[in-house]
Amino acid sequence: MNDPATQPDATTATTRSDIAQPVTPVAGTEIEARTAEFTWTSVPDATDYRLQIGPEADFTNPYFDAAVGKTTTLSVYDVLPEDGSTCYWRVHAITDDGATPWSGVAHFIASPDPVVEQANETARQATAANDTPVPAHPTEKAPVDGHSATFEWTPMPTTTGYEVEIAPTTDFDELVVNVPVRDTNVLTLYAMLPENGATFAWRVRGVRPDGSLTEWSSAASFVAATDQEVIDYEAELERKAEEEAEQEALKKAETAAERAEARSPVLTAQTSGTFAYTVAYLIILTFAATIYLIASVA
Repeated sequence: MNDPATQPDATTATTRSDIAQPVTPVAGTEIEARTAEFTWTSVPDATDYRLQIGPEADFTNPYFDAAVGKTTTLSVYDVLPEDGSTCYWRVHAITDDGATPWSGVAHFIASPDPVVEQANETARQATAANDTPVPAHPTEKAPVDGHSATFEWTPMPTTTGYEVEIAPTTDFDELVVNVPVRDTNVLTLYAMLPENGATFAWRVRGVRPDGSLTEWSSAASFVAATDQEVIDYEAELERKAEEEAEQEALKKAETAAERAEARSPVLTAQTSGTFAYTVAYLIILTFAATIYLIASVA
């Protein structure tokens, strides 16, 4: 005769009323591990039940093993793994006559809570976005000296190193350069690139303290050129910057002149009004003085 304790999901193997049997979850049901609920059949005269949950059907290292009172339903919180693994459980009753035999063993899949998993995924994506370095120079097909090419990217406080790749195309199938970089966000390559005007793509990713890697940055482009071509390019950038500064200064001057011109009629009107009042006041004073002199003579 088979021992019911060794029969998976033995609710179908026995109907003995003096042995508690798993009701849910059974037969590989997928449940939310974070708030798992277990139910079983009741046993007459039971004063207590004992529940066991474990990673193996022999329960030598259980996740949960405890008396739970007279209830036939129990929710356990933050006890089970949330990794989609298979777990096993069983229950037995305790009466005044002692413990009844164990139920058959039921199994289920411990899965993550969808809401929690979504939040975790969002957090993972945010972390990946926040600690992924960004190419700073060169970008947008800027020329670099093929004999001595310097690359810079944003430093990431969560990383202890970086990995840089350079390739002729943005799919990075055929790498020209793949080098690790430690403790700095600047890399200079000597005599590793041509000086023929060829266009390349480059990208960078971080290495965290535990050895895990960030996502690759987006690809940036540059042109492998001669030293003189880089000098000419930088001189042109400087000239354009000066031109833009000049134009901005002219715009500000023009704006200031327009404001002054707009205020001019108001100032003129105010000055004219003040002058008219002054003339009228002087006329009145002159008239009063004349009357006074005439009266004094008379």
